[in-house]
Formats: sequence, C-alpha cells, structure tokens
Amino acid sequence: MITNFKTRKGIEIFGQVSLISGTEIPGNSTDTNDAQVGSMYLRTNGIAYSKISSGSGTNTWSVIKITSLPYDIAFYIPEPPIVANTIISGFLSPRIMSITAGSLNIAKCVTASTVEMIFQIKLNGVVVITVTFPANSTTGNIVFSSGSVINILAGDNITLSTTSTLNDFITGVGITFVCVSLIS
Repeated sequence: MITNFKTRKGIEIFGQVSLISGTEIPGNSTDTNDAQVGSMYLRTNGIAYSKISSGSGTNTWSVIKITSLPYDIAFYIPEPPIVANTIISGFLSPRIMSITAGSLNIAKCVTASTVEMIFQIKLNGVVVITVTFPANSTTGNIVFSSGSVINILAGDNITLSTTSTLNDFITGVGITFVCVSLIS
C-alpha cells in the first residue's frame, strides 16, 4: 500500500493506492475490487492495468498500453577476426523490433586496424548493414543497405560477419544498435 505520492508528471494521488500482482484479470477478486482508484495491477503475463473508477468488476480497470520500449543489440569482438567471410557473432530476436539509421548506433574499437576493415550485419542471411573501420581509425561507419529502418520479427537471426578483408591488429570491436521493441 502506498500513501500520498506525486508522479514525475506532477499527478498527485492522495489516500491509499495499491500495487497488486496476480494471474487473473483485475476486478474478479476482492483484493482488486477493494483497491482505490489509481491503483496499479500487474498480471504475471506482463499486462498492466490501472484502476479508473471505484466499485467492482472488470470495467473499473483499464489496460495500460505500452507500444514501444527501447532495446539495444550489441556485438563485441575482443580479438582480431582470423577467418574471412564467416559469422563471428549472432543474435536471435526474441521480439518484434526495428533499428533506425542514425547517430545513436555506434561502432568503436580499442586498437585500430592498419587497413580498412569491413563487417556485415545480416538479417536472416541477407546483408542489411555494413560497418566499415577506415585504416587507423577507432570509429566505424555504419551504412544501412536499403532505407533507414530495418524491421525485425521475433525469431529472426541477426549475425555479424567478416568480409574478405582481414587484419590482425584490430581489437576490442564493439558495435551497438539502438532499437525500438514494438509491442502489439
């Protein structure tokens, strides 16, 4: 039970509200029927509800719809890749998400290569992003193959591969993509 609080948006709730969790739809049990307006209920399946009116029954609760969440995909290669045209890291997507081209996506390395080093990001075997580290640079350039958004489905396979250009000096390669997880 929480008493008298103010949210970050300045909404003040006076009296007692509850943070409740359970497996049932709220409004079907005494603990949710007796909850004050403003109380929150989280079902074990991840759906959140807010008490919107006093009384009992499922019509006194409303689903809180979250449409997108930030989600990052990161690859790290500590040592120089030694085999050309090979997968060196992968990610199996657990959810629907999208990657958008832009400055939030980053590619860095600890030790720069003495020649240009190119990596490919593939979605289900198809190249969708090329990451190029120019010679003697610790910052990679990220280029999307087509368009500025890559849509990923749950179960899609994202891989990081080498190309035919290898160099045994590049170390500590980190590539991170800022995504948005789309919730349906």
